[in-house]
Amino acid sequence: MSSAIASMSDASFKSREGSQHENFPIAVETGKQWPGYEDPGLHPHEYHHEKIPASNPEDHAPEAVPHAAYYARHPPEVVYPGQTQDAPPAAAPQATQRRGRRKLAIILGAIIVLLVIVAAVLGGVLGSRARKDSASSNAPASANSTSPTNSATPSGSASGSSPSSSANPSSSSNSSSPSNSSTTSINPIQAIGKTGLASAASADGTGMLTYYQTSNGSVFEDFYPNNVLNSTESAYQAQGSQMLPITNVMQGSPLAAVTYVNQGAVTRHLFYVISSGSIMHTFSTAASTSWSSPGLISSDDTLFPGSPALCANAFTNSTGFKGVRVYFANANGGFNEYRWDQGSSDITKTWWRGKQYSNVNPNTGCASSMNTNGGTGTWTHVWFQNATSSNIAHYFLANDGEIVSWKSDLTPNAALKTGSSMAVSVDRSGQKQYLFFQGAQDSNLRMFSLSTDPTTDVPTAPMYTFDQLGQSRLAAIAVNSSAQVVLFQDGAGELKAQSVSTQGNVLANATLAQ
Repeated sequence: MSSAIASMSDASFKSREGSQHENFPIAVETGKQWPGYEDPGLHPHEYHHEKIPASNPEDHAPEAVPHAAYYARHPPEVVYPGQTQDAPPAAAPQATQRRGRRKLAIILGAIIVLLVIVAAVLGGVLGSRARKDSASSNAPASANSTSPTNSATPSGSASGSSPSSSANPSSSSNSSSPSNSSTTSINPIQAIGKTGLASAASADGTGMLTYYQTSNGSVFEDFYPNNVLNSTESAYQAQGSQMLPITNVMQGSPLAAVTYVNQGAVTRHLFYVISSGSIMHTFSTAASTSWSSPGLISSDDTLFPGSPALCANAFTNSTGFKGVRVYFANANGGFNEYRWDQGSSDITKTWWRGKQYSNVNPNTGCASSMNTNGGTGTWTHVWFQNATSSNIAHYFLANDGEIVSWKSDLTPNAALKTGSSMAVSVDRSGQKQYLFFQGAQDSNLRMFSLSTDPTTDVPTAPMYTFDQLGQSRLAAIAVNSSAQVVLFQDGAGELKAQSVSTQGNVLANATLAQ
């Protein structure tokens, strides 16, 4: 038995270097005996009282096992290369897996954060664009309810005064603009800069015809019925629009238009200038939607270069003159009248030259009218700028079918801005006419209230002052016996209309729209 135990002990000592064991014998010095044991071949175990045979005590000496000075129930743990003392070898793959999962979580988190940022940016951009689109869709309606600052659109009521003292509109109790009720999105007319403007009351009395030029050189005719002109909407919507079949129209050509009845047919007649400077005309009747082939007014006279001076009038009466007169500044700096008589000449032929005027500034516009004064007589009026002063020259012809005489007067205190335009409207009673022009000192729009009978005392005629205008042509018609509509262009190229009373109060401000 001692031999068996010794063999087991030897095997145990020989296997210590390669593995760990639950219990190990403790080596003691050879030859020493523990008290209470008499057999020198047996040594006491640390925790047991059984005797261990000592077949060869030197095998168990401390110097034989220098790496184990003592043995305990749990021997020291051996740390191998690549291992940490805290993590056993089997735990290393689990740590690697945890690190992989943590790395994957970080990547996924970064992707989520990036997606959130992108979504926030896209949301902000789309929201801003939606707000911009919403604002732009309402912009025209809101813009048309106020006067643009760059063009000084007339927005206040005028102040009435004698010609010698024009009142300041800002001090008038009626200086507030009318409240326009429309907020509907509109399509404003975009005309060429400094377009020629012409307007005429339709001969049948149903509304206003308006003519203007677009950027590609085309000339359009728009129709506005009376119910639109009498409204206070912020936009006057055309009820009909057509491009006239005319070509080679000079860019920025002045325009003039009249309407009349010719042999029972309601006729509209337009005058314009082609690139050579020649004055042309075309007309159309209610019986036909087509326009006549363009005709030449004069083969001798052309328009003064850059002049806005082109105007016309028409009159049909049971007796006396029936026809059309046209006036323009010629290339030599003069001012000519040409006319067509319904009863004696062919409208398609060149027209007959009438009155020639002198001392006229060809760089400024003109205006003309033909009317009766309560049936007491037929009068033809023409206005232009005196060449030696900035005042308005007023010529009128008293006639009943034939020329009797021309008289002139310089309207006092009516200094006209050089290079500006003029327009005139005649109310439907035939008693009054209203001359629109720009003042020389301030470019403000002004209106003279005049009698159609030129023998009345002109200096007593009241003059009304409105707000400032930019570089714009003018056109005007009478809507009824108590309101006039004056047309002009703002700095953005849009066409504007202002309705004013015969007392100079602003009734409406509107944008012309198609």
